[in-house]
Amino acid sequence: MQLKEALITFGDKPYPKFGNIVILAGGAGSGKGFIRDNLLGIEGKVLDSDQLKQLFITCNAFDRKFQKEYQYSLSELDSGNPLEVSDLHKFVASQKLESRRNDALALSLLELPDDRLPNLIFDTTLKDLYKLHSISHLANELGYAKENISIVWAVTQFEVAKQQNSKREQRVPDKELEYTYFSVAQTMNFLLHRSEALQAHVDGDVWVVFNVKGVDSEFVQSEFGGGYMDNVNYFHIKERGQVVDLPADVEEILYSYADSISPNGPKYRY
Repeated sequence: MQLKEALITFGDKPYPKFGNIVILAGGAGSGKGFIRDNLLGIEGKVLDSDQLKQLFITCNAFDRKFQKEYQYSLSELDSGNPLEVSDLHKFVASQKLESRRNDALALSLLELPDDRLPNLIFDTTLKDLYKLHSISHLANELGYAKENISIVWAVTQFEVAKQQNSKREQRVPDKELEYTYFSVAQTMNFLLHRSEALQAHVDGDVWVVFNVKGVDSEFVQSEFGGGYMDNVNYFHIKERGQVVDLPADVEEILYSYADSISPNGPKYRY
């Protein structure tokens, strides 16, 4: 029996063992965790800013600094309160934790031969080009080839993202969520229409995944136990080493999703 499992692959190879970087991009509530757990045809070390924040909360030294600036303890932080979560995001950014983590990662990998570099999965918003530049710069320093750096963009309707965000352990304030979603859309819009700018940093595969649960994918129960994903609404718009090929119908769907973020604001057009 042959399964028709939906799978996002890189270099047309399912589950490559070494040397790949995947940038999993999208705002809070876009379903990146679902994509990572069910659709990515790769295993690797996940570098997730949310996980970094959880480690941060348990550190006494950072707690003392946080108390001094915000007059309450990290242990008292209400993760369901968007304003307090915003305080946490600002403070984490000021401490440059991601930069410190990347420095530690670099030290741990420097002695490895190029053909044994581990797969890395960056779970990030990609709301600005600086993030892409910093990841590609780190990758270059560590010896990863540009054609092995790929992007998977999780796209969902903004109202769906707001609902999913409200159920998250650390809720993002609605205004910040709106800003992030519009910024992600602008970044990806620029990159998808400027192949030379994209390929200066990333020359692997690029996938767009429309990700409304129960609408854009279907979980098929296997008669042998477990199951697999089928009928996934995703598009492979760039192959390794090639330019972006963005079909007009996919582009129109992206426009409609992005326009819904800020109906009365500027329209998402290149």
